[in-house]
Amino acid sequence: MGIVMGTYEDRNHLKEMIDRFSPEQLESLYHYMAILDKGFSGKSGPEGKVIRGFFNMSLEKKSERSTISILPIRWEMYNGIGIIHGGVTATFIDNAMGRTLYICYPGELTRQVTVDLNIHYLKGGTGEKLIAETELIQMGRSLAVLECAVRDEDGDLVAKATGTFRVWPK
Repeated sequence: MGIVMGTYEDRNHLKEMIDRFSPEQLESLYHYMAILDKGFSGKSGPEGKVIRGFFNMSLEKKSERSTISILPIRWEMYNGIGIIHGGVTATFIDNAMGRTLYICYPGELTRQVTVDLNIHYLKGGTGEKLIAETELIQMGRSLAVLECAVRDEDGDLVAKATGTFRVWPK
């Protein structure tokens, strides 16, 4: 189809495609449109633009140093062998850890970035959601260490991870 970026304008073709979409495809399209809307609006912030929009994960503070995150799973997050793609699980873990720092230290950090992420995949994830329990293990002046356990909706352990983040206090 050879589309030059910024030149595709066949709205009728897009409308025809949308008319044939299944409910699952329409839900995915909604998420992608929200990503595009935010990405081109100039808005940014602690949630970022693309990844946060694609994942649509929720996070709540569990204690002073821990959070619970939920990732709703959509069909396109599965790989060819019928389990949730390892890259989706890794990105979920990375975001859960980064957002845990943001939630546990509101207004105290200017930014944080992943320095190291070690993941042990224990079971192929399936189902409608993944749940991550993330705990801040150590916070220093420039580095933070976190642990994360990801479970499927049946409570089975899917992955266990540790992460080190570089932090910049205000």
